Amino acid sequence: MGLSYKFDLELLLYLTKKAHSSFYYYQKQNKLPDIYKEIKELIKTIYKRHKEGYGYRK
Repeated sequence: MGLSYKFDLELLLYLTKKAHSSFYYYQKQNKLPDIYKEIKELIKTIYKRHKEGYGYRK
């Protein structure tokens, strides 16, 4: 909740042209646990193991 403590929420939503519902939806999503955390860590280890190679050979 970085900027909403320094600035008025109404002003921030107006400037970014976002609805209140969008703000509260993403705020709620950030509090939920990441169900893909283990998979993301596995992908990162595979990426590092293969010398950070990604995609096709160049």
